Amino acid sequence: FFLIVVAITVSFRFRVSDGVIFQNRYVLLLFGTLLAILLFGYLNAIATFHGRLKILSSSTTSALLSSLLVVLGSYFLFLHQGENRTRSKIFGATFVIFGLVFILVIQSRGALISMGFSCLYLMFAYRNNSTRKFIFAVVGVIAVSVTALLYFGKNLINRFLPQDGVDPNQLFSGRGESITHLLNSLDSLSIFEFLLGAGYGSTFEHMSQINLEVPHNDLLVYFFDGGIVGSLLYLFLLCQLHKFGIFGIVTIFFLLNGFHTNMHLWPNLLPATIVISEYLEKERTRWRNKIVQRRHARA
Repeated sequence: FFLIVVAITVSFRFRVSDGVIFQNRYVLLLFGTLLAILLFGYLNAIATFHGRLKILSSSTTSALLSSLLVVLGSYFLFLHQGENRTRSKIFGATFVIFGLVFILVIQSRGALISMGFSCLYLMFAYRNNSTRKFIFAVVGVIAVSVTALLYFGKNLINRFLPQDGVDPNQLFSGRGESITHLLNSLDSLSIFEFLLGAGYGSTFEHMSQINLEVPHNDLLVYFFDGGIVGSLLYLFLLCQLHKFGIFGIVTIFFLLNGFHTNMHLWPNLLPATIVISEYLEKERTRWRNKIVQRRHARA
């Protein structure tokens, strides 16, 4: 299903990239709505809080959407140069604060890493527009992230560190045994299955028979289901997403997260990631054109 969504998305890319969907109001409306949905889920889940909090139906989806909120918020808070900067900073601060809170209560290591990487990636992309703003933004993102993590995220920090008496496989979200078993199972595949896989859904069926969860690794799952052909198709379509937005961040976001969770189960993350990426790239281009015009005017 994820591959179908990606294929359709890539094929329609040039028809939608210049539409209203990437304007300020729509982006703020879209992610403001996502924030409201996550907040509603959080308020409903807080009554049954035990250990890690799950918002809505999937902690993974909620946490990664929250990481996108922080990325967009960082842009509005540190880099946006629109007409109403005060409003932009208010929106930005709201997205950053609530996005961080959701990541920390869900205790998602992947979302925290994605957030930090994407924010720094964003600041790097904008470095030529304003050096001082770039440096300030990088320092601000790092300071806010570290402060929030140290103050609120004690349990999250512990999830990064194997402790005495704790299986190091916790670093794989309890899926270390699943990954090892599936890798060992590759030896039993025939040449035909090695090329074309054991069939769609084979990973889920195989793991359920031995009472293990599906490993959080997209590439491994696609290889077991679709073999070399399926894996190459997955990587090819994923690479085609580099056409969207800012420096191929959509491809990087899905590829890196696919090594620690099953991103192919959450195609609803794809539109939100593309909207952010396209919007930020168009804003960066607009900034760059203004700088060039000013330089020509001075000359």
